[in-house]
Amino acid sequence: MPLTKRQKRRLTETSKMISSAATVVTDMGEIQLEYAKEIDFVVDSIRKALEPVNKQEPELPDVSVSTVPVSFEEKDEEPETQHEQSPIDDPIEEKPDVPEFPVWTKRLWKSIAMECHPDRLNARDLPIAEVTKKQRWFLESRKCFETRNWTQLLYIGVQLEIWVDDLPHFKQNEMLGSMYNVKSKKINDIQTSLAWKWGTNWNRNDIRIQIVTVVCQAKGVPVPSTEDIIRILVNLELE
Repeated sequence: MPLTKRQKRRLTETSKMISSAATVVTDMGEIQLEYAKEIDFVVDSIRKALEPVNKQEPELPDVSVSTVPVSFEEKDEEPETQHEQSPIDDPIEEKPDVPEFPVWTKRLWKSIAMECHPDRLNARDLPIAEVTKKQRWFLESRKCFETRNWTQLLYIGVQLEIWVDDLPHFKQNEMLGSMYNVKSKKINDIQTSLAWKWGTNWNRNDIRIQIVTVVCQAKGVPVPSTEDIIRILVNLELE
């Protein structure tokens, strides 16, 4: 049964949310990395100041602070999640051990190829940005089909307003909803990281002192006095 206008609108709205969330993940990830580098700079400054006294100390472990949780209590480490730049850059799902492709995926892939194949794009008078985007979607949709990443394939189809009529609307909405939830979780992971708390509390020395203490301990660097940490933080803000 063909999708109704209202159902198409819902899918389009969800796909826009996915796209927006992916952009936020990319931008926040870049900011988070800068915050993490700043923490590393502070801790490295402390380590270098102590080098004359600790020449025989073993090499310090390399501990990334990008995804360290906000809590200052000790807790079991959780596996890090990789950073996605955009909806089509998400990790590809593993191939399930099934012999056949769902019929709707074949039709969708062919429709996307008809719309986005480079040969067809060259014959149309389109802006360069539009051509680049559709070429990228063509390559990604082919990869999705080969690896059976049906959610990603569906997302690309909705972006192109290529509709799947032989897959129930509730199922399509569920698939795209799960994709959006993944993006939302990544945003939350960034916001609850130690690096993000550092950057968004630039005016809270008490919190920054705690963070420096936690990272120094994680890297095996002797924790300096509170006065020394404050001096380093003040100098950092003057740069």
